[in-house]
Amino acid sequence: MRFTGDYSSTHRLADGTAVRLRLLRRADREQLVAAFDRLSPESRYRRFFTAMPRLPEKLLRRLLDIDGWNHVAIGAETVTADPPRLRGWASRASSVSRTSPLSPRRP
Repeated sequence: MRFTGDYSSTHRLADGTAVRLRLLRRADREQLVAAFDRLSPESRYRRFFTAMPRLPEKLLRRLLDIDGWNHVAIGAETVTADPPRLRGWASRASSVSRTSPLSPRRP
């Protein structure tokens, strides 16, 4: 599935909070760091399988350098906050490169 920059989908969390899912972008850098800083040490360990006192620059760059095809990172932001606040994120990277003969053809 190809994600474009205008991807957006609104959902409700179990607690009733409305969130908008959208692709992360370079402008989200500060919000991503702030969201990571709000995680407890235990939550960081469970997410990254290691003690991580701060978000490494290499990981931060990987989360923000996406192509919508082989590498996708989606953020969940509050809909009612002004400005919207990033609540979480997820990413997926394909192990098949765009130039590989096995890579899916783009539409």
